[in-house]
Order: sequence, then C-alpha cells, then structure tokens
Amino acid sequence: MCAQAELPTLDEAPDNTFTIAVMADTQSYSGKGTKHDPESRDEVKNRVFDSQTGWITKNVDKQNIIFVSHAGDVVDMNNTDQWNVA
Repeated sequence: MCAQAELPTLDEAPDNTFTIAVMADTQSYSGKGTKHDPESRDEVKNRVFDSQTGWITKNVDKQNIIFVSHAGDVVDMNNTDQWNVA
C-alpha cells in the first residue's frame, strides 16, 4: 500500500446486512528492531494498521461492521518494541 493511497469509499450497507472486517499480517512495522529496517533508530510504527483501524472506526455504523478479525502475524520479530505497538 502506498503511503498516499486512499481507502475506498463505499455505499451504505443495505438493510438487513452486516459486515465482517478482516485485517491480515499487520506486522508491517517500520522502525528500530524490525525486519523492515533493523538498524533504524526511529520509533516503531505501523501506518497501515492505523489507516485500516481508522477506516473501520469511521465506517462501523455505515457498513454495519459487527466483527473485526485479525489473520496472520502481529509482529515480524519477537521484541518488546513491536509488542508494545501491537
């Protein structure tokens, strides 16, 4: 996902329907101690996760989101910095 990419705008969910949101592989961190840049001293961040959860929060009523699931890895390296963000 490009940093400047915009998430889609959807029509309101039809009556008597619901949405299940699925987020996958949110381990795409950037910052120190990650596979992305192991030598970086920057704070560990996950902009994709922030964007996805922001979209879900903004659209929970419009899309009648009743459940959010996570599939895949939460971290890419087992270190404190990543688990604190997770």
